[in-house]
Amino acid sequence: MSLLRSLLDGLRSLFRKERVSHELDEELNGFLEMAAEEKMKQGMTRKDALRAVRLERGSLEVTKEVVRSAGWESFL
Repeated sequence: MSLLRSLLDGLRSLFRKERVSHELDEELNGFLEMAAEEKMKQGMTRKDALRAVRLERGSLEVTKEVVRSAGWESFL
């Protein structure tokens, strides 16, 4: 990622926290759904597939914090 892109993304995260948080939620939920669909193709029910994915991947809140802490703006 270029320095300019990193700077712009960081500024966006600082000034549009709610929007960035919403986008992160959408992306993580989409990932969860895709992983659950793969498990359903293997014969699991939707409920069991979602539970299995959550157990494998861990807490979504922890994942969000890891993503947020990766950028330079987290130090501000």
